Amino acid sequence: METLVLKNFAIDAREQLLKHLSTQVERHDLTTKFNKNQIETLACQWFIRLIVLRFLEVNNYQPGDLKVLSLDQDEGSNKVKVARLAALELDFTPSENQLLWDLVKRNDSQSIDKFHCFILLRQCQKLAQIFPEIFGIEESFQSQLFDLSFYDPKGVIQRLINDIPRCYFDVNSDCGQVE
Repeated sequence: METLVLKNFAIDAREQLLKHLSTQVERHDLTTKFNKNQIETLACQWFIRLIVLRFLEVNNYQPGDLKVLSLDQDEGSNKVKVARLAALELDFTPSENQLLWDLVKRNDSQSIDKFHCFILLRQCQKLAQIFPEIFGIEESFQSQLFDLSFYDPKGVIQRLINDIPRCYFDVNSDCGQVE
């Protein structure tokens, strides 16, 4: 395992998450609720959540079949299939279900990212029942702050999937394991 790849990813991901969350806090006029230490904590929490989600998905430890971080391009473009699976596994309310399908109908990159973030946030809420210390989310503001791009090649999510070899997360692989 090349630890330099992991180190560089971790440093870059932290910086991207900090910048993104700081921008979102300002954009949503939440500067009175968050100071730099709190933003740093949020960035760290989201980094840990994304790493754990990737680990769970690679090893098929996640309940259900929906693997939002590990969607390949074919599955990602088939939003109807993903939306149906998400609706089955994630217990959406009628209004959430409507929002999900409204996002499916749109075909712009911003809607696709919102679609995936919406599913990811719900997935974290469901995983909080099993891992509350990792996936417990303050729902009131987290959904406003978390809107990362799933398809930006330089973004945290795509770099996690493409820059860190899958085998680093695989408990059955000989190439190492992220701990």
